Amino acid sequence: MKVCIVGIGSMGLFVAALLSRRAEVSLIPRISGEDRATTIEVTGASAFKSVALEQAPIESEQARGLLGEADLVLVCVKAHQLSSLTALFAAITSQKIVLIQNGLGILDAARAAGLPATVAVARMLCSFGVVREKPYTVRFSGGDRAILAPKEPWVEKFAEELLIPNGILTSTVPSVLEAEWRKVLVNVFVNPLCTIVDRPNSAVLDIPTLRELGLAMFDEALQVAAADGCSITDLTHDRLLHIVRPFAANINSHLVDLRAGRASDMSFVLGEVERRAQKHGISVPKLQAVYQVYRAIERARGIE
Repeated sequence: MKVCIVGIGSMGLFVAALLSRRAEVSLIPRISGEDRATTIEVTGASAFKSVALEQAPIESEQARGLLGEADLVLVCVKAHQLSSLTALFAAITSQKIVLIQNGLGILDAARAAGLPATVAVARMLCSFGVVREKPYTVRFSGGDRAILAPKEPWVEKFAEELLIPNGILTSTVPSVLEAEWRKVLVNVFVNPLCTIVDRPNSAVLDIPTLRELGLAMFDEALQVAAADGCSITDLTHDRLLHIVRPFAANINSHLVDLRAGRASDMSFVLGEVERRAQKHGISVPKLQAVYQVYRAIERARGIE
């Protein structure tokens, strides 16, 4: 299987190294002008070291050729960067697309950026602890879970041939909406609070006041999910804490972005939950307050 990965941040590089063990993988960086020869190093997991892959600048004829040859195109840019891929989306015709971003409404954002409505699209939401250390080096600190949607034959084939054999515990759910909400509910509990206090994920487990606030935000978001047509009854407080514990030592992606002075995709997480709460007439005071604090910290650091 030929796989083309768009975006070579920490997630794109890690997924490329992972899938290259069972597929022919090529890379298209979001920003033109990067090196055409790429050797990826993944520290913390020796099985992924020194993976040499082909790379093509995003606006080049070579990139269009790689897209045309690919069986799957995995888009690994941040959610707020999808709008920069208009030219690339215009070159996509019949390929199957997997969008790998945090947040709600990602498919709509991709369509708004020009992804053709006729193209088959899946969502993949990952729980991988990866941080970019050098241009082509990422550190893997653990995490082996992914949610895929929708439950269609080509999506299940992707999981069976490329994810599960590589040790990724993959669950496929019927709808994109359910997949996004399942990941966002966990993100709501962990990411904003740990980012604000500049601590690993363990902070919401070990500090009682943070845990209580995080669970209250989770409860607010759960009400919004139900009103949004996605009632998730199996994700209780105990189950949520059980999901988070294996990743307690990890630094969440929003904190990584904040420390680096980069814009994050929190507008697609807390921001989108808040927007949908307003749409459905649901009060989410704790979630709103925390989002305001988060945005204030970003603005104080010159991040918009």
